[in-house]
Amino acid sequence: MKKSMISLGIVHTILVVLLFAEGFSGGSASAQEKKAGQVHQLSNVIVTAQKTEETAQDVPIALSVFDDVNLEDKEIVDLKDLIPFVPSLYLLNPGDEGAYAPSMRGLIAPPETMSSSVGLYIDGVPITNAYGFEAILDDVQRVEVLRGPQGTLYGKNSEAGVINIVTKEPSNTPEGKISLAYGEDNKQEAFTAIRIPIIKDTFFVGITGRYYRKNGNMDNTFLDERLNDRKNYFGKIHLKATPTDRLELALTASKLKRDEGAASLSSMMLPDPRKYPANTRSENNVDDETYTFNVRYDFDSFSFSSTSSYNKWTIDTFSDADFSAKPLSDLGRDGKHNTLSEELKFNGEYNNLKWLFGFFASKNEKEVGFDYSQTGMKTYNEIESRNLGLFTHLDYAVTDKLNIIGGIRYDRDESEVDDRTFIFSQTFIYEDEKNSTDISPKIALEYKWDKRFMTYASIAKGYKSGGFYPYAPQGYPRTYESENLWNYELGLKTALLSNKLVLNADIYYMDITDMQVFTSIDAMRNYISNAASATSYGFEFDANYAIIKNVSIFASFGWNETRFDEFKDVFGDYKDNDNPFAPEYTYSLGGKFRGLSGFYASANLTGYGSMYMDKANTFKNDPYTLVNAKLGYEWDNVDFYLYADNLFDKNYDMMGYYGYYVLINPDREIGLKLVYRF
Repeated sequence: MKKSMISLGIVHTILVVLLFAEGFSGGSASAQEKKAGQVHQLSNVIVTAQKTEETAQDVPIALSVFDDVNLEDKEIVDLKDLIPFVPSLYLLNPGDEGAYAPSMRGLIAPPETMSSSVGLYIDGVPITNAYGFEAILDDVQRVEVLRGPQGTLYGKNSEAGVINIVTKEPSNTPEGKISLAYGEDNKQEAFTAIRIPIIKDTFFVGITGRYYRKNGNMDNTFLDERLNDRKNYFGKIHLKATPTDRLELALTASKLKRDEGAASLSSMMLPDPRKYPANTRSENNVDDETYTFNVRYDFDSFSFSSTSSYNKWTIDTFSDADFSAKPLSDLGRDGKHNTLSEELKFNGEYNNLKWLFGFFASKNEKEVGFDYSQTGMKTYNEIESRNLGLFTHLDYAVTDKLNIIGGIRYDRDESEVDDRTFIFSQTFIYEDEKNSTDISPKIALEYKWDKRFMTYASIAKGYKSGGFYPYAPQGYPRTYESENLWNYELGLKTALLSNKLVLNADIYYMDITDMQVFTSIDAMRNYISNAASATSYGFEFDANYAIIKNVSIFASFGWNETRFDEFKDVFGDYKDNDNPFAPEYTYSLGGKFRGLSGFYASANLTGYGSMYMDKANTFKNDPYTLVNAKLGYEWDNVDFYLYADNLFDKNYDMMGYYGYYVLINPDREIGLKLVYRF
């Protein structure tokens, strides 16, 4: 009752401000004017979704864009905060923070493949490891979410879409930010960013740091302590040099460190999944380091750019896998993933033709070990993979209104596995190698009816690479092949009422073959195969409307149906069943007021439709809606906010994960946030 009264009080206060605040906004403050004015520039956002600069409304792709003000207003500090505001996008968390599996337009890569159906790029660098599918968004210029296959430009594992993150760069203008937040469950967060010129017009430095911790919402009744506490640290340094007007160099180094407790995962057999008597203390320790070197040189008639990166990701975990006080099944895991990548691009214009040619190469080394202590079994495997890609993208203006866009990409993948399984005195060895190639074409027609209205039609191929699953038991497949699809799409983009109303919509149909599916034999044994074909279709729209200078509203919606056309295994026939982890619909709805006197208020709803948790469609989770709200006051350099995530403390734990488990989701969080800008 107390939580409900607090929640209702916050909602009442925000509604009062939204209804009457216009009467209080007679003052003037430059910071507020700048933020309020941005809602009138919705159609002029510059993006690099197609690896060249263009306005978002001119891109013939289903695209959601969030600039820095939008991210701050919605309290989006990482990917899991962003996902609810994107049509047809859901983020499955199998329990460990950072081990996310995105589901877009009904397609999801089984987390066990350690790959993804949605590509993640940070400043042009691909994040190829699904267990590193995360990003800190506190110091970001914008986030671009591309829906639909993007393999022509982004390569494998972007069959459903791409999330492209562009961070802020240092410049001649010194600037910085410090923010502090405190919330329920002893949530503590501190963030700082500073960007300064060292030599005017020539050399610049940016430094970012973040600290976060929060008490968990699960209890160990045997050791009388919390199970899933969270704590992490993030740091980044960005060096930028412009020795000439044509040459730009940038070097970045970042590190994310997690020191956390148990996975937010439990057993369906427990009377209260948020409480169980573990006989050991679980740990989840992750280090994620990324180093990037960017070069750009502008020639007279074209530009050249190079992005070189190295990522080192390590994990060390220990958990009680039987959810009981008995020492039946403790599981230890350690591993490391090293990825080296290089992309070269040449792009320019010739008469009515915009062209881009590129080359991509990467090498990935994975080492993973498991220790099933009570069973006497240990496993250790090494998987090395290499990828080579050649691609082109062409945009030809047939007339002032009609453009033809086309592209094609060639990819070659090579990989080897060396697996050792030790059971007491016996050693079992599994070695294998596999090679594959793929050609991903795309063609689109774009027609600009006028400056405010554009329609497009596109056909594109997407694919998700195959791989090894050495943990499959004897007699079951340990390799799986690439998943392929063809996407057919129609869309429209509009900017009306002097660009105050931006409305975009699309419909799509996907034909998926050789679908990668994860099959559980029992709670501990499983395998991956290409046992299914499927069809996915749906529609999406998103809208932003600046009603007046100080008030804006937004809405988004995505509906999807993804069903198996064929899918059989030893346990049954799943034809016409829905693909698991694919919500029937997603939506968001909200608004904000930013008065010139400093008052700020916003509220939004985000929701998901029903979703199955297993291929047999036995376990189905009901639709749910979350309410978030924010109220504050903004000065020129200081902002102060009261915020609430999941305001009404909705419990939306996911029952029946692979038929055995419960995924525990966050509780309500009410907190205070102080921001100082300089």
